[in-house]
Amino acid sequence: MLKDYKKAIYWFNKGYEELGCISCLASMGNIYAVSLKDYDKAIKWYKKAHNAGYVSSTYNIGYTYEVDLKDKENAIKWYKRAAEMGHDNAKYHLKKLGVIYE
Repeated sequence: MLKDYKKAIYWFNKGYEELGCISCLASMGNIYAVSLKDYDKAIKWYKKAHNAGYVSSTYNIGYTYEVDLKDKENAIKWYKRAAEMGHDNAKYHLKKLGVIYE
């Protein structure tokens, strides 16, 4: 299990800056959300990946709002965006939250 989160964030950031690694942005979001429980920073990095077209991060924003921040309104907003991008699990979560999505 990874324990040096600062070093991991450094290398993921370097991977994004030098190689354009979009999944590195999402990985930084994952570290902040899952390991460090810093949801504001997690969402910041997930949004950067979302803006680059990384659909898993769009879904992760919704998930963070739903599960960690208990913000149903923002969760639905982001799950809808992820569903529009083709993320099937976002559609499941919308249904679970009582939102009909076609």
